[in-house]
Amino acid sequence: MKDVNEIPGLLGPRRGYTDMLDESLMKKQAAQNEKPRDKNPLRPSASGYCARKLAYDYNEYRGNAKYEPEVKDPKTMRLLDLGSSIEWNLLKLFQGVEGLQVRYKQQTLSFFPLKEGELPLEGSIDFVFVSDKHKMIGDVKSKKDKFSSWTASAWKEMDYKLSHMQTVAQISDTAFWVDDLPAFLKELRDPFFEDNFVQANFYAMNPFIVERGIDHGAIIQYNKNDSSIREIRFRPSQYVYDYVESKFKNVAKAVDELGGPEMVEREYNLGSMRCAFCQYNKLCYPNQNALKDYFSTWPKKDWPQDTSRLDEPLAAELEGMYASLQSAANADTARKNIEEDIVKLMDLKQINKIRFADGAIYELKFLKSPRPHLELRRSKV
Repeated sequence: MKDVNEIPGLLGPRRGYTDMLDESLMKKQAAQNEKPRDKNPLRPSASGYCARKLAYDYNEYRGNAKYEPEVKDPKTMRLLDLGSSIEWNLLKLFQGVEGLQVRYKQQTLSFFPLKEGELPLEGSIDFVFVSDKHKMIGDVKSKKDKFSSWTASAWKEMDYKLSHMQTVAQISDTAFWVDDLPAFLKELRDPFFEDNFVQANFYAMNPFIVERGIDHGAIIQYNKNDSSIREIRFRPSQYVYDYVESKFKNVAKAVDELGGPEMVEREYNLGSMRCAFCQYNKLCYPNQNALKDYFSTWPKKDWPQDTSRLDEPLAAELEGMYASLQSAANADTARKNIEEDIVKLMDLKQINKIRFADGAIYELKFLKSPRPHLELRRSKV
């Protein structure tokens, strides 16, 4: 790249205005990170976080330690800042829905004190939808789309996953219903997505909300790439609320009375995505590389074999099983039995990845938990 001083006729500063913005954001972040932590990290928006991470955050808040801060790049800071603008715009659009009121925006709620004599925790909700017959507390979550291993995008992959989960009923192409929140969180197996529901449920069980007859909650997701929206509505759970209250109080007690963050059990294992990208992973696992351990769980690249290129009897048998698998999509037991048959046959014939006649690609995955076994997983290439 040519030196900026060698650009003839350049008008304006000898650096990009965009570079000036990036530098400004980084300076503001650095100044903020130098300040003592003045906001209690045990708050509703952190309801789903790992208890050990919260303990480190709370330990710093109490003034017992100063940890290396998490440093975000300018692009990430802009992306996060965009969320509030998206929420404002989306709620403005919902206000135009006939018969629907958007109320209690940024209403502050009071919860419980961490210990006797302290002020209760507080948090602000996003909004409540009120109509003649229904009342719903909601939370808007904007997210960028990304690559999927077998669908057009990760957004489409989540649509497919939700539509096939045992704990989810599909209301429409963009809306889903969860009746049993604890069972759903167990089946979801997506720690960062789970956070959204644990947080929203914490608000939904607040006395201010319950006393006003607001009987269900929802996460409304907004796709930053193409403005798609998705609603996952749920029945609030006292069990999930109690889990958060107990976690917060245990963290506070461990830090203030029992010796520090290490007295709090980790909620995620080494090798998980949660540990890989946690700012405290070096404290939690001082002799391990959490990011490397996470990437080591990724599968190696493997190209699929087309059934059309297999021996005719084998191809016909696999295609027949696959047809049965598709027709049994909503019958859980039957589907599992067919999957096991396909796995056995592919393993026997040493086929690791297969492309069926309809273009769908599946591969064998070796899993260690809950026991060493092979599973059939959807893939893309």
